Amino acid sequence: MRVIRLLTAAAPPILLVAACSGPAPRDEATYCGQVASHLTDLNTPVIADAIDIGQLLIAWQEVANSAPLAVEAEWNTMIDAMETAATVDP
Repeated sequence: MRVIRLLTAAAPPILLVAACSGPAPRDEATYCGQVASHLTDLNTPVIADAIDIGQLLIAWQEVANSAPLAVEAEWNTMIDAMETAATVDP
């Protein structure tokens, strides 16, 4: 429950930043750039607390938002799974 409360408390600032930044172009160059800039978060994330989970979800969402339409469904599935996993109280 503590993790959920921390994620909920962090949500308003995250939503504000997301709303002001605008969507990333859905082209190959942007997508590859996002993957490259978040490679560590995608391959070997470091999760020590709820803040790390929130930051990880933001990184994954940034990549997903720039994904070409051909892989959009797969990214949506991954994001849904990650958001669900973030609600688990270990």
